[in-house]
Amino acid sequence: MTSNVLAVEGSKTQRAVLERLFSMAGMSAKLLDSTESLQQVLEKTHFDFICLGMHIPGSMNGLETCRFIRDLPGYQYTPIVLLTTSDANTTQSEAFGAGVTDIFNRNEMAELAAYLTRHIERHRQIEGRVLYIEDSVSQQLSMMSFLEETGLQVDAFESGEAAWRAFEINHYDLVLTDIVLPGEISGLQLVHKIRRLGGEKGDVPIIAITGYDDSVRRIELLQRGVNDYVSKPVLPHEVIVRVRTLINNCQLITQLKQQNETVEQQGKNQLAFLASISHDVRTPLNGILGILDLIRSDDLNSQHQKLLDVAMQSGEHLVSIIDDVLDLSRAEMDEFVIEQQPLQIKNIARNVMQNLKPEADRRSLGFTVQYSNTMPDLLRGDPKRLYQVLMNLIGNALKFTDKGRVDVDLDFIPPTLDQPLGVLKGSVQDTGRGIPQVQCENIFNKFQQVDAVARSKGGSGLGLAIVRTIVEAWGGTVGVDSRLGEGTRFWFTLPMELMEVKDHQDLTGHHETPLFQGDELKVLVVEDNDINRLVTGNMLDRLSVSYTIAENGQVALDMLDQQDFNLILMDCQMPVMDGYEASASIRHSQKPYENIYIIALTASAMMEEERKCYRVGMNDFLAKPVLFDNLVKAMNKAYQSLS
Repeated sequence: MTSNVLAVEGSKTQRAVLERLFSMAGMSAKLLDSTESLQQVLEKTHFDFICLGMHIPGSMNGLETCRFIRDLPGYQYTPIVLLTTSDANTTQSEAFGAGVTDIFNRNEMAELAAYLTRHIERHRQIEGRVLYIEDSVSQQLSMMSFLEETGLQVDAFESGEAAWRAFEINHYDLVLTDIVLPGEISGLQLVHKIRRLGGEKGDVPIIAITGYDDSVRRIELLQRGVNDYVSKPVLPHEVIVRVRTLINNCQLITQLKQQNETVEQQGKNQLAFLASISHDVRTPLNGILGILDLIRSDDLNSQHQKLLDVAMQSGEHLVSIIDDVLDLSRAEMDEFVIEQQPLQIKNIARNVMQNLKPEADRRSLGFTVQYSNTMPDLLRGDPKRLYQVLMNLIGNALKFTDKGRVDVDLDFIPPTLDQPLGVLKGSVQDTGRGIPQVQCENIFNKFQQVDAVARSKGGSGLGLAIVRTIVEAWGGTVGVDSRLGEGTRFWFTLPMELMEVKDHQDLTGHHETPLFQGDELKVLVVEDNDINRLVTGNMLDRLSVSYTIAENGQVALDMLDQQDFNLILMDCQMPVMDGYEASASIRHSQKPYENIYIIALTASAMMEEERKCYRVGMNDFLAKPVLFDNLVKAMNKAYQSLS
């Protein structure tokens, strides 16, 4: 519906400006240069908006014209704005006392345009359905007429009982009810019954009509769940404004919820896609790295061992890229978790250095790590995440340093009375080409690489992004200082709890030693993939452990009925019956094997998959590719649980 606007302005130039403004707003405009024919124009056409100049040719100025219009039927609530000059001495109190809605300087046409836009939005037809309860028939008919003129569909009732029956079976966008109603259900009781419902139906906005001019009673209405109220005698225009505001707000909230649900679903779809890709990539990687790991344990000459190490590092690098992508997706879904476990800084740093030293040697770079004298033997934190931070920062430094060196410094600030957690401070300094200052601000963003030279070095552009994700989730800070031609220094801080070392334990030793003899474990391997069966079987052969293969969960259940096992290595995604269903069936079987120890071996590394494994009753979880030491560690835990 097009809004009709009337402008009374003596200046020809100003009328042209207003005409253009109204046209751009999509309003139908009538422009007068004086007040002489004003009354005839107002009687012939009803206007939704009026704009008056302060100084108008004729018998009345702007304020007097406003008073005249307010006295005419149908113009009591019409918006009337006054245009003034910068030197006008009209006060706001004078203007508002005359009935002016708002005042605009002639130089504020942009502000007037925004005001017009809001006015049009406020007076659009309302889409919605209203439940209206009023026992006065005359009042009901009058209010229904006003509500329906705005575009609303109205269901009107004279009693609370009839209204409640309608509310139970229909959807309404708003309830407008008198508080005092005949019958067993008063307006206040109707409010109470609605608010006791759950979900969106119980949250429908409610406007109460009350004859009580008492602040205590009005506050009680709001406390009972009424969103707004109007007092008798009811002014239909006031009700329309309140109805429009509540319905528009609720519709906006609904739209925002739907948009949020859409975004969340898109995030879940993205996570599901990444999980699927991860699974499909990890499955063959499990075969590749598993076999390489087994071969590496044999006696090889130095040349073959070097080639094998390179292949192993390349495969592990691919796994780390997959982990980085999944970790960033977990962070976006608020599923990124920092574990709290014992960790040994020097052992973690040593493992990182051993993995990256071949690259430093290949590039003839100096490569050192220095520890402060205050570095403790044992802290509490997340060993895997700290390893990721160091690998990404040091690996990045080596990649972009053509000559010179990369130096790693690790320091620990002990806890104090005021600060119960200590702080691990790390820095990685290189002598590379440096980063432009303008790029330093964005270097931790996803897929952000400095320039074409940086892109030519390879990489996914995710390493520094995952570093920031880990450090911030840990409660620490990360940053970069760099000068072109001189090098770059990345630094981070991580809060950590100081722990006591017991029995000089080495928590990140190079190799896991089996705690069991081969004949003490009888293992059922449930795996549908031929290569993965070969890899797992070779690892168990190396441990002299007896095992039997089942190609899916149903076959595994049949074998459990026929043979005795004390450990199951269970793949999760299999045909016929997957590992989740098989594990749940075992736990609910009420058979001798219902408490057998189950280790999940899955190519899905998503946190939800890990939770699902534990929910169906599995005891432990190993993500593929599974390396020998990790399998031994998990089997040691299983063996200890049997003792």
